[in-house]
Amino acid sequence: MWFKLFVLLRLPVSATYLFGYGTGLYLLAGPGGFGGIVILGLFTFIAFTSIRLFRFRNGALGLAVALLLLELAGAVLIMEGGLCPAWRVQPADGCA
Repeated sequence: MWFKLFVLLRLPVSATYLFGYGTGLYLLAGPGGFGGIVILGLFTFIAFTSIRLFRFRNGALGLAVALLLLELAGAVLIMEGGLCPAWRVQPADGCA
């Protein structure tokens, strides 16, 4: 029961970190529809993985590891994209 609750409560965190891919695509390619398509695909992957974890299906652990790696990369893209300026490292001399 606690595992199922963990899977459900983790969804907003996963979604937040995967928005980093949209941020990265926006910075690289500018505004456009491709970032939205990528985010939609990633959210589909979140839903698929969460359902497999919730039902204890075969291969769910491997999908969870892949999702965790995607979230990690998305979090890095969020920090590098400047959405969270408090997380960015500032130079010691104050020059950018």
